[in-house]
Amino acid sequence: MLKSSFILQLSKYWSQSSWLFKLRLFLGLIIGVLVLILFYFKIVPSGQITYQRTWPRSHYSGQGFISSFKPDNRLDLSQKSEPKIIANPVYFSVFTPRRFNTALVTVTYQNHLSSSTPIIELGVLKGQLASSYDLQPLQNNILDYWRSKWSSLKTAPPLLILQATPSYSSAKKFLSDLRLGNLKNCSKGLLSCLAVYNYTVQNNYSLKLPTSRQVLSITQPLRGAHQFYLYLDRPDWYLDFEFTYLRQDSKPDPITVNIWFKNKLVMTKTIPDHGSVEKDPRHLQVTDLNFSGRHQPTGVYKVEVKINRDVVIKRIKSSTDKLVVIHQIWPVSSSHPLTLFTDAQHLRVQTSNPRSLGKIVFGKQKFNLQQTYQPVDYFTSQKNPIIQLSKDDIILTDAGVFSFSAASLFNPEFTKINRYFQDRPNIKYLIANYQSPIQRGQLKIAQAKFNLLGANRSQGRYTFVISIPGLEQHLGTDNYLQIKKITISLSGKTLWQKIWP
Repeated sequence: MLKSSFILQLSKYWSQSSWLFKLRLFLGLIIGVLVLILFYFKIVPSGQITYQRTWPRSHYSGQGFISSFKPDNRLDLSQKSEPKIIANPVYFSVFTPRRFNTALVTVTYQNHLSSSTPIIELGVLKGQLASSYDLQPLQNNILDYWRSKWSSLKTAPPLLILQATPSYSSAKKFLSDLRLGNLKNCSKGLLSCLAVYNYTVQNNYSLKLPTSRQVLSITQPLRGAHQFYLYLDRPDWYLDFEFTYLRQDSKPDPITVNIWFKNKLVMTKTIPDHGSVEKDPRHLQVTDLNFSGRHQPTGVYKVEVKINRDVVIKRIKSSTDKLVVIHQIWPVSSSHPLTLFTDAQHLRVQTSNPRSLGKIVFGKQKFNLQQTYQPVDYFTSQKNPIIQLSKDDIILTDAGVFSFSAASLFNPEFTKINRYFQDRPNIKYLIANYQSPIQRGQLKIAQAKFNLLGANRSQGRYTFVISIPGLEQHLGTDNYLQIKKITISLSGKTLWQKIWP
């Protein structure tokens, strides 16, 4: 009764109101709704929001939030509505009103890639370094192939365990033996019989090398960031770095060196820098960082030298000669030919310096580096091949390690299931965190989940990369990946959790 009376009074008041009042009320309601919508998209009170961009109808699907792919020279834009990725890598970003904890990215695409580019990965930028991306798989044709050939153990996705012969009947037993470092049918050691992809092995297996009594002094300058493996087995040890600043620009050139043991940071030192306009090579600044210790646990340590290309590692001194460079090395300022040793049978070579073009020896085979900026792949069947360079300022990359002497060469890593992976008689098991994409007609749908707590967010944007190792522009426009849709579902704290953490 009271409710009917209220409605009757309200109706009478509305009928007696002027048209100007009704117009103001109507506009006020519209403004109120718009404010609420803006409040929702700005604060995201629920802590969850999804952005989507679809090609070719991008103007209907959040174009202002998910950016276009960059750079343009790695895209085929002949059909502007449907860009094709023809070179690696490409980048895009998503604008968010605030920080989030996780991102679930779903990519819908058509795969027109050749057999030389079997892997597609998606990554989010971590920290400030342009090369620091957390990469997750979208598609790995090598794993998909071996899944059809080998038996698989029942696991909870995305964990995938494949075995050449049915040595194990349960994943639980396999993982238990793996933690103990003692898998069945691995007579030549765990490193030789297990291959991994997107998986970190946590076990009690430790590499044991012959005792080193030789000190190490590397006088070959190395430009830019490098990573090393260092094997320590003596009570007292030291590791010294000497750096040179090139000062080719006025940007800051900080230096950070991190030492890790079993995925734990055990030592770190930083030299801050505020930049300099000094470019006279006669005034190049030299500085050093020294590490030492007593009674460190015996084992392999990972050393990260985080510097930009304006800084050169001038000299390295170590109490042990068991030190190798991981995956990539950039020797510069050599006054004589350089000999390097590696455990990889594939080598990628690139230079931007015309004076560095010329002959390269890899595994007793002679090759001729003829073009700048164009990466070239060399292969050899020789085990632990030797690399001979007649010139410097060349970036060398492989899936293994580099050393400056045969005696120093060692590799504590498991075999990686990368695009150069080949069937080897000793490999008995494959383990990965990987789910095959869903096939829907000619389209494939793949997902990757990222932890954004340590991700870089600059000017309100998270930056992502699509990486297709081996995809080069010279392969032509018939070898490409065509993206149809990207959906990013973000999750973080609710408004209530932010107010009452």
